Amino acid sequence: MIFYFLYYISIAFLLFLDYITRNKKLFLYFCIFWIILISGTRYLTGYDFYNYQSYFYNYKDLSIEFLFKLSLFILNYFTSNSQFMFFIYSFFTIIIIFYAIKKYTKYLKTSFLIYLLIPGLYLNTFSIIRQGIAESILLLAFYYYIYRQNYLKFILFSLISILFHYSAIVPFIFLILFSKFLKKSYSISFYFLILFGTIFISQLSLGNKIIEVLPLMGRYVYYKEWVQEVNIIKIFVYNIFFCFFIIFKKNFIKNFQDNIMLNLLFFGIILLNIFSNYTPITRLIYYFVIFQIFLVPKLIYSFKYNSLKIVFLMLFIFYYFIMLFNSLFVDSTTEGNSNLIPYKNYFFYEGLK
Repeated sequence: MIFYFLYYISIAFLLFLDYITRNKKLFLYFCIFWIILISGTRYLTGYDFYNYQSYFYNYKDLSIEFLFKLSLFILNYFTSNSQFMFFIYSFFTIIIIFYAIKKYTKYLKTSFLIYLLIPGLYLNTFSIIRQGIAESILLLAFYYYIYRQNYLKFILFSLISILFHYSAIVPFIFLILFSKFLKKSYSISFYFLILFGTIFISQLSLGNKIIEVLPLMGRYVYYKEWVQEVNIIKIFVYNIFFCFFIIFKKNFIKNFQDNIMLNLLFFGIILLNIFSNYTPITRLIYYFVIFQIFLVPKLIYSFKYNSLKIVFLMLFIFYYFIMLFNSLFVDSTTEGNSNLIPYKNYFFYEGLK
């Protein structure tokens, strides 16, 4: 736990140094290098670490996404060390996320820090590597749809994302089918009604019934049995968090692009409410809730007075830090050989010496 505390403090400090040096970018780029180094040289850290090691060495026998399998083929051509795979994927995930954030918003450092603080986004890439790279590429694809209406690039990057992890097809189709509705602004009462309605539905176990009738096949069949106890605190916090957004939405939701991002975030929370018992489904929410990394800074910097901006910035950073370390605490109490805690590094792991 101490390692992650110091790690995140160092990130915040580097971003702060970049701010006070008037955006010279030196500290910002060093921060990115530092993140890639820590992420890419992790060892036995992340619950899927052993699975990905196995994928690397046995890729020829895998029935898995085309681009992921192709990347393993290329990596195996250059090296027989699976650690290189973890580094390469960390490198491209962070670089693509940073590039996408830079395109979406002028609040680059704040959005990037929030991305890093949300455990389901950044720290999850230590485990679900394929979905992590898919999320970063799909985020870029959505930019071309939302802000540029460049449908060719949208489809191209979406297909690349899907070919790294099939789960990306869900947000891709959702955006196409419901684009008209996502662009609209809805009343506060509408959002509240849907939120409380889906929480009530979750108590009726409707999500269980939906899962039972889904036509899952092949290696996805076992998802129907992948049931876990719901973390009621997580659901409560996410819903209160979104209610806070809705109350202040007139302050920072200014155009249809903002509406799309807000409604995508809203849909992610609906998924969480209804399917909270099913980890494979709740993993999908991160394709949607990732848009909070743009909405939160827009809300913070929408206030007229600098004192209010600072107060809300500190409050949100505190909120994300609490969420992060609560997640790490849960991880530390979970049995497993390759949890996030303790963090282990390839160059300092005694088992490799």
